[in-house]
Amino acid sequence: MLYPAQIGYQGVKPPAEKLAATGVTSDTARKLRPMLVAQVYLWGVLAIFAFGPWPWPVQNPIQLYGFLTLAHIALFAGYWFRSRGPIPRPKAGPNADMVVLVSSIAVLIVYGGLIAVRQAKGFSLEDVIYDPGAAYNENNAMGLALERGSNVPVIGNMRTFLSPLLFFSFPIGALYWSELKWITRSVFLGGTLCYSFYWLFIGTNKGLADLVIQGAGVALIKYSLPSPQKRIFSRAATVLLVVAGLIGFLGFFTYNMISRKGSEAIRDYLPVPGIELDYSNPLVNSMPEFGKNGVASFTLYLNQGYYGLSLCLDQDFVWTKGVGHSWALQTLIGQYFQNTTFMEDTYQFRAEGTSGWSGYANWHSIYPALASDFTFPGAVIIMFGIGWLACRLWYESIYEQRLVSICLFIKLTMLIAYSSCNNQIMLGRPEFISTWGLILLWLFKVPIGKTKTTA
Repeated sequence: MLYPAQIGYQGVKPPAEKLAATGVTSDTARKLRPMLVAQVYLWGVLAIFAFGPWPWPVQNPIQLYGFLTLAHIALFAGYWFRSRGPIPRPKAGPNADMVVLVSSIAVLIVYGGLIAVRQAKGFSLEDVIYDPGAAYNENNAMGLALERGSNVPVIGNMRTFLSPLLFFSFPIGALYWSELKWITRSVFLGGTLCYSFYWLFIGTNKGLADLVIQGAGVALIKYSLPSPQKRIFSRAATVLLVVAGLIGFLGFFTYNMISRKGSEAIRDYLPVPGIELDYSNPLVNSMPEFGKNGVASFTLYLNQGYYGLSLCLDQDFVWTKGVGHSWALQTLIGQYFQNTTFMEDTYQFRAEGTSGWSGYANWHSIYPALASDFTFPGAVIIMFGIGWLACRLWYESIYEQRLVSICLFIKLTMLIAYSSCNNQIMLGRPEFISTWGLILLWLFKVPIGKTKTTA
């Protein structure tokens, strides 16, 4: 007997009545679902930038909004172009248990080691929960030693070089939870908790935000699979779970920002570019006092990159020789080669010279990073390619259930989610290595998690 997961087509559509009889649909909604979600998100972020509580003094609105409109359209067009091609033949699910087990063990070792280093420096979990801002400020004072591995080379470098393996744990474990053995589930939960505690120990929000974004991407895949799978939660319950995770993150984010004494993120005035928070804005005015701080901080994080982009659009192009798109590459080359100007030549740092908007401390969105290597028109073309790749990975995730494709799709989900801030998946060295590691595994079709045999 053929199960719905085994029924598909390669270039020729099966009759509609056969699809209906098996429960497999070729509806446009399933094919376009992730891009529709992405477009709602991107346009929503842009609307908050334009009408939100921070009155950004954009001097070139036609250039800025015109460019972002082209970038969003290019992303959709690339996805739409690929979606009109044939759907791959669906396959049975992979054997994910061993992949999750090995990856989660690596997560436990690496992040457990990083936590041990923090504890050795006098931090306890109770301390960082009580005052995460102090942990954040101390981490900055240490020069991000744990991130760069300068003071803890073994565990820091392990995190960097094992990052492709580490990335499999959460997306694959969450997606195939119902099929994991009890020992794998236990290790997976321990690894996820260890990962979360690490980010608490350094007082930053990024790791927890990553989990929320990855969880949303996994939920999108889980309930778009054409095959009948055992589901722990209904669609409605899953949506509520994701929303609860988002609310929980926003609550911690607000608490963390308030605890960062002197941080610009919780002030109602930004010296550069000289703007004050608009307390009459509905997003702020409708909130209690605690919520006002949260909205001010979160919208500042979410939107400041578009102001930085507006400054970069006024700069001339200086080619950064393929290095400008990645902060990790810039710091790596600067570490081993002297007299390089790649960082100074990027749009972000040249805009700082004319505006005072920091190329290091402030964000400029993903686009100046891409444009430093490929020009702004080239960045639009890259967004078309990202859309095309996202559709292909989406098909391979829900129809063929390739584990590497699933992880890369989640990577692109993170890229889009952080696009108003920076080029997140190429920013730090672990992110850079994990992204390129997954790309190479995908290009060479390395069989991670063999497909199950079916009768």
